[in-house]
Amino acid sequence: MAELKLGNLEVSAEELAKLLDEFVDHVSVVDKDYNVLWGNKFAKSNFGEKLIGMKCYTAYHGRREPCPECLVQKTYRNGQIHEHEVMVTPEGGEPIYFHCNSYVLKQDKDGKPEIVIEVSKIITDRVKLEKEMERIVKLTNDREEEMM
Repeated sequence: MAELKLGNLEVSAEELAKLLDEFVDHVSVVDKDYNVLWGNKFAKSNFGEKLIGMKCYTAYHGRREPCPECLVQKTYRNGQIHEHEVMVTPEGGEPIYFHCNSYVLKQDKDGKPEIVIEVSKIITDRVKLEKEMERIVKLTNDREEEMM
């Protein structure tokens, strides 16, 4: 079984997969051709078991082509961590807002990204609160203007 060395700690691939599977954030592994190679329980619970093998842009965004500002492809291009916030609506579900980060999971022999992992944290409650605060501020400003 393959071992991963993290400093003085050695972790098996199986142990790492189990850990990632239990994350409360959405975790998926995507190849250069936008195929979802692996998704944790949380990803599958939101986007279905059919997620594995699908194009990420289809599975997550219902698109027929790659997203214009795909952070996974940015990571493949330059090997850097990228992040963005996005709203996604799972089939038959309610919109979910995510803060997404993409990281290099594996490099090829030349040090170029071979596999990228995307970790996405749900921020729906925060976004709803921000929108409500904006609404209240606008309402307050409108009332102040009426009083002048």
